[in-house]
Amino acid sequence: MNGTQDQIPNLAAKCSNCGRENAAARLFCQFCGHRIAARLQEELISNGLPGMPPEVQVLQAALLAAQGENLNLNQLLGSVRQELDNLKAAGAKLEPALGVAEDLHAKLKSAEDKASTLESQRDVWEQKLKSAEDRAASFEKQLVAKTKEIEASFQQKPGIKPQPGNRLKLIAGAVAVVAVLASFGAGRYVRGNENPNGKLNQLSAQLTNANAQISSLKSLLDAANKKADQAGNDSRSQVDSANQAITDLTGKLAAREGQQHSVEAKLASTQHDLVATQTQLADAIAKERSIETASNQRIQQLEADRQSRDTEISTLRSRIASLTSKANPRAGFLVWSGTVIGKRKVDIKDGVPDYGTVIGGALPQKPCTVSTPDTAHVQLKTLPASKNQWNRVSFEVSGAGVVQVRINWVLSQ
Repeated sequence: MNGTQDQIPNLAAKCSNCGRENAAARLFCQFCGHRIAARLQEELISNGLPGMPPEVQVLQAALLAAQGENLNLNQLLGSVRQELDNLKAAGAKLEPALGVAEDLHAKLKSAEDKASTLESQRDVWEQKLKSAEDRAASFEKQLVAKTKEIEASFQQKPGIKPQPGNRLKLIAGAVAVVAVLASFGAGRYVRGNENPNGKLNQLSAQLTNANAQISSLKSLLDAANKKADQAGNDSRSQVDSANQAITDLTGKLAAREGQQHSVEAKLASTQHDLVATQTQLADAIAKERSIETASNQRIQQLEADRQSRDTEISTLRSRIASLTSKANPRAGFLVWSGTVIGKRKVDIKDGVPDYGTVIGGALPQKPCTVSTPDTAHVQLKTLPASKNQWNRVSFEVSGAGVVQVRINWVLSQ
């Protein structure tokens, strides 16, 4: 601040690479990434801090550099942890993919069950088709045997080969001829000494009897023809019905086979999608685990570096305190630097601020009084006291950018 410019050096260093100003606590340029801590340390050594021996100033500059590196390590550690949190969030998003894979597995199992059901139904329909074909063949054999049985029940005249369409008519004619010949043969063998009228009467009676037999045979033949026609119609109807049933079963079997092929195609596609999803899921999980392992190793390394820096800072503070005690000054100061937009409260305890960086000096850890030369922008809140081992001070500062606050102390009498 303005009130301190004539008492302490300006520790806001410019980057030697891009020429832009950076906060004193930064080791690398916030604009181009170039290292600037070495130059700041040289500046502290060359300009010096008032009221301190040169050796203390060198240690103070080293402490500043260590604190800057510690701040950068904390920032890097925060970014790595943020990246790890993002990876964990991305891993959480993989859980729906697991649910999709399980759903695909369930659909695959359902498709396999459906395919098995269709296979068993196809076997049933094939058995029904085979049974219908066997029944049709058996009925056809029965029809042929019945036809042959009807033909064999009548005697055919030698030398006449009946046509298939006139077979029953030829049978009826043959029966009639046989009856006439039988009647004629019976009359030829009547004894010659009998009465002609009696013979005529006898022939007439025989003819009448033959006609009656012919009429009876015709009736039987008509009845046989009707039965044969009915049997033929029934046989044709049953054959047609069996053929229609075979056609229907064949169509249904073809439809079932089509459905089975479709299910098998869907099953193959689902299996392919499931394998691809499982592969992607396995790759994602492996990648997440690898990144998480690397991040954990990086966090452990950063934690180790930070602990090392903390140890180094503690050592430097001890040396500064030792040298300061040897010099035994009656007065001194503490300089804090940080970026402030508006108002900000800063608490410095045991030389470590909760925000910003202590870039010079330290409290004496002895009874003392403190003050600030810039009362317009800085208001002291907590003062060194016995309850805090004279090693704590807090203040409220206002500004608009990188500011520096100087707190002067004087040992009590």
